[in-house]
Amino acid sequence: DRIRGGETVLDIGCGSGILSEAAILLGAATVFGCDLDPRAAEEWEKRLPGKAIVGSADAYRTASADIVVANLTTAILNEIEPDLRRIVKPGGKLILSGFLMSNPPARFTAESIREKDEWACWTCTAT
Repeated sequence: DRIRGGETVLDIGCGSGILSEAAILLGAATVFGCDLDPRAAEEWEKRLPGKAIVGSADAYRTASADIVVANLTTAILNEIEPDLRRIVKPGGKLILSGFLMSNPPARFTAESIREKDEWACWTCTAT
C-alpha cells in the first residue's frame, strides 16, 4: 500500500530480491539493491531489471530513494539507521522488517505496524 507507481525504491540487504521484485510488480519506476554477499547481488541482477551492488547503504547518495526497504535484524537496522535516513527523501518511507516484535529497532518510530506470528514490519516516515 506504500508503492503507488513511479517511485524509486532501494532494497538494502537485497538477498534474493523478493522485496525488489514486489516493488517492481507494484509499479516502482526504478529499483536498486545492495548486499554484502556478492552472490546475492549477482543473483538479484540475473532475476531483476536494474542494478544491485556489492556493498552497503553507505554507497548511495543522500535523498536518492522515495522508499527504502530493509529486511534485516534489529542490530543491523540500528547500526545503519543514519544511512537509511540519509538515503530516503524527506517525507519518503522506510519499510523495515526481519525482526521480532519483542525486539524492535530502537532508533525508529513506526507509523504503521504489521505483524505475522512474532515477526514485524514497520513503516516509518523520513524526516
